[in-house]
Formats: sequence, C-alpha cells, structure tokens
Amino acid sequence: MKHFFSAVFLTVLSLSFCFSKTPEELQGIWQGNDRIVFFGSENQFSVILKLYYGWYYDSAADSEPEKPFRKNAASSVQPQEIHVEFERLSENAPAYEITVIYDKKTMSKIPVAVLDDGLYLDFMIRNDQKEAGITADSNAGINGTAENADENSVFSQETATPFINGFWQGITAKSTIRISPEKNRGQLFSWYITDDAAYRLTFWQTDMDADEAAQAVFSDGERIFTIKKFISSGGENYTCATGRRTLIRNIEKFPEYAKEITTDRTGTILVSGKPAFTRADETSKAEIENIVRQANARRKPDPPPLFEPKELDWHWDLINQLEKGNKIIEEVRERQRAFGPRAQDIEGKK
Repeated sequence: MKHFFSAVFLTVLSLSFCFSKTPEELQGIWQGNDRIVFFGSENQFSVILKLYYGWYYDSAADSEPEKPFRKNAASSVQPQEIHVEFERLSENAPAYEITVIYDKKTMSKIPVAVLDDGLYLDFMIRNDQKEAGITADSNAGINGTAENADENSVFSQETATPFINGFWQGITAKSTIRISPEKNRGQLFSWYITDDAAYRLTFWQTDMDADEAAQAVFSDGERIFTIKKFISSGGENYTCATGRRTLIRNIEKFPEYAKEITTDRTGTILVSGKPAFTRADETSKAEIENIVRQANARRKPDPPPLFEPKELDWHWDLINQLEKGNKIIEEVRERQRAFGPRAQDIEGKK
C-alpha cells in the first residue's frame, strides 16, 4: 500500500492578546444549572449560586462586593471578592482564557468558548498549518503537506472537509466557573480527524518547559503525522511524548469522530454536547438583582404525604365508654379541654 506522509506544523496556543476590558462576546448574564455568571463591560464579575436544589439564589462572589453586609446569605454574610482578566486563545474565534483571581496568591485559569448563545467549557481549537503560517504546495490539503498525494488521498483538495478535518487541540476543561480554584486535570485529549479516520491523542501534564520547536510523530501503519510535542493550556504544559522521545504511542484510532459536533463560522472552535451556560435576555448587574429577588420570593411546594389521605372513623363513642369512670383519664381530658378543643369536638361541629 502507498504511504502518504503528512506534516502538520502546529503552534502552541500561547497568544498574548490580553484585554483591559471584558470581550464583547462574554458580556452579559449567563445561566447555568447550578449558578449564574455575570460579566460586565469593565471587567465586573459576579457569581450567583443556586443553593438548596435551586430554591435559593446566593450572591457568593463579586468583583465589587455589596455594602452594607447582607442580612440573608447562605454562604457568607458578604460576597467573596474576586476579579477576572481575559486572554484570547485564538486570533480568529471567540475563545478565551479567563483568569479568576481569588486573592494575591490564588488564581485559576478557565478556558471558555462562545458559540451563538452558548458558553462552552469543554471544546477544542483547530491548530493546523494555516495558523502556523506554513505555505502549502499544490498537492497540500487543509491538514498539511501530503507527499505523493493523488485523487485517492484523504488529504487532497477535492476531499478535504475544511470545517472538520485537521488537528483539534484540547484544553484543560474545567467543570464550571467556580468561586474557588479547581485543580487542573492531569491529562487532556486532542483529536486528529481525516476523511476516513479519527485519532485521539493523550497529552500529559509535565514540568518540562514547552519547546515550541519540538515535534512528535504518530502513525496508523499507512500514514505518518507530525505535530507539536507540547500544548500549553490553563497555565500548565502538556506533552504527548515523555522525555526526549518523539514517537507518540498512546494513540487510539476510530472510524470517525462519533460525537455530534458544532463549529463556529470560521471552523476554528469545535464543541460537542450542550453548553455549560446559556445567554440570558438580561444584560446588566441591576437585572441580576431582580432575578435573585424573584427567585428567592418563590415558596417551595409542600412535599407529598407519605401515605394517601383517608377518612378514618375513630369511634369516639366507644372510646368515651372505655374512658368513663377512669379518674386519671378524666383529669387528662379536663386539662386538654382547658388547652383547646379535642379532635372529636372539632369533628362534631362539622
């Protein structure tokens, strides 16, 4: 069989596009299952926790804590003071790394991507020859330079799928936007997708410095792919080959990328599944206060009874006959009448 050699030179996503203000795509109120997040235009930041199974909304963290102290709070009397900074992860797509600063020594980096009205915490970023600035020759497909390419090559111009095929770099996905640091996962997954296969690559967290020139290779027995050895995400470095090795051994090959996916209009961001947060119609911090006020004005319905209600016949006439002449019971009944009507008295008036 012919061997098609593909070289894709990838750059580590370390673009230093920092923002003095909140990126426009992130501004507004975002609703999640267990919390509400607000990003103001001037780096304002608030987190509302939906506590007690969502029946109480608590202003748990804020970049501008309210004063005076609140009288009613589930977590603390005053919201925790935290701040945010933003850094762009992709020059052409709405993907950012939010740095949440909890105090002078504690912070957490949270990658996010905005697609339509959804805020995603688990996504991948295309990282191929275009982003690396490689100029392809006439036989090159979107995924890299294909040597000896012909009409049957999955890398040919005629068969390449520009919004799916290519190398998709993983990020250190966080579970949610927390008000306390969340430890980075020890590994992340990246995918290389072609017309006839999908390869999952594992990158492990490493203490090694990320060498942007270092490359690693993997093969499926028919093709050889060359990618960058290191990924930087969430303030940590990850590698797909340990030590000085360049051969990637931990690959998994699938017939296709099975998940239902969505990409942004530039084909730079890939997500699967539902977003972690959805954009609310309201946009200002004042409107958050109204959301909290309305939510906390609700009354949780009474739980259903353990047993089905039934009409019971207590046979009060028989009880009175049994109690008649018993001085101890008669004294108890007298005290009960002084306290209030008995059940049989109430039933008698119905």
